[in-house]
Amino acid sequence: MSALVLLILIGIWTYSHYANNESVFAIESQKEYSNEVLIENTNNLTKKIKNELEKQNFTITFIGIHLQNEEINIRVNGTQQYLKSIEKDIEEIVYELAQKTIFKDYSIGVYKEITVPNDSNKSTLEINQLLNKINTTVQKNLEIKGYTTVVNILTKKQSKKLIIEINTSIQKDNLTDIDLGKEIEKVTRESLVEIIPTSTTENQTVEINVYNIYQEKIN
Repeated sequence: MSALVLLILIGIWTYSHYANNESVFAIESQKEYSNEVLIENTNNLTKKIKNELEKQNFTITFIGIHLQNEEINIRVNGTQQYLKSIEKDIEEIVYELAQKTIFKDYSIGVYKEITVPNDSNKSTLEINQLLNKINTTVQKNLEIKGYTTVVNILTKKQSKKLIIEINTSIQKDNLTDIDLGKEIEKVTRESLVEIIPTSTTENQTVEINVYNIYQEKIN
């Protein structure tokens, strides 16, 4: 199982794809492209990037397209030395793949993945496996309940705090978005009971944030 690391997101991401955390997330572009066009293009490009980088056996943890900064972002799991040894190769691969897309003028950033300190009594692997299980279980339960607007779930571990961020395609003008956000949060909390023992969470805070397509919190 691939390790799930903390994703520090600055701005608004259109797509993240790796391990069991696959998603498409689009916002209204400042250019002429519709959300549907952005979703299709980000989906196609990130999958091509993922497939090509996997062929090279690079330890990639995150692939994202940032509309606001006009950047294709790749995150690498490993030492700074490892990052430097593969950075140029990754940039060349991503550049070539982007040339025939609407993102051909975007810059390319290759960064070292940032991980957070974990509980002293648990290994990094155990924590990452737990976070990965939370993501997949919550996603599955939401799909079963019919919440098809959920497009991305990110789980972060910070000391005694567990943060779950759920991005959706719910539109801003949807008058029921607050109700939907609270319903999604409820299903998420119910899902956690299946995964995490009470003894694990009794000294921790669980924070669940649900966002609409414009990254506005709706729960």
